[in-house]
Amino acid sequence: MIKSFINYPGGKYRLLSQILPLFPLAYDNFVDMFVGSAVVSANIPLDVPIFAYDLDRKLIELLKFVQRVPAEYIIVNVEKLIEKYNLSDTGANGYHFYGLDSANGLSSVNKPGF
Repeated sequence: MIKSFINYPGGKYRLLSQILPLFPLAYDNFVDMFVGSAVVSANIPLDVPIFAYDLDRKLIELLKFVQRVPAEYIIVNVEKLIEKYNLSDTGANGYHFYGLDSANGLSSVNKPGF
């Protein structure tokens, strides 16, 4: 299953194994009314048009940006920001490196750079 590229409140990644079997086997469109991190939309089993909605307009702008910009461009620039502001990089180092786990969060590590 595809994880989201952002950590979003109310994320449904851990629920996907329970949610996806409830979807019909065939449909013409997929409507995601509370898209959040788009993890459900990214994991629907069929190749159909997706209509994603959320009240958070900045979130929708971010999702549209990610949809139209090459992934490599985003990755390179995020890595530059991580380095520039000395932010945590759990993808490279894991939580152990910072003496934390995912339940504790990284705000104490990232606050000075942020």
